[in-house]
Amino acid sequence: MSDRIPTRDGFGKELVEIGKANEKVVVVSADLEDATRAEYFKNEFPDRFYSVGIAEQDMVGMAAGLSKVGFTPFINSFAVFMTNRA
Repeated sequence: MSDRIPTRDGFGKELVEIGKANEKVVVVSADLEDATRAEYFKNEFPDRFYSVGIAEQDMVGMAAGLSKVGFTPFINSFAVFMTNRA
């Protein structure tokens, strides 16, 4: 048996740990929270999770605005979507 876990599971679990340590952490998702496991954060901190639908450009802009007012946003998507849409 291996102790290895899928990268996306590690990402989701660590987002929760980071969120517990810092109330300013928020997550913005472009409708991929299930695939990226950001849903773990969503379930733990629903008031600090934002979904913009299938709109990566909006996700990036919203994260920039949240950062400007003092939050620490995490965004996630697939690379092909980020380079084509954001």
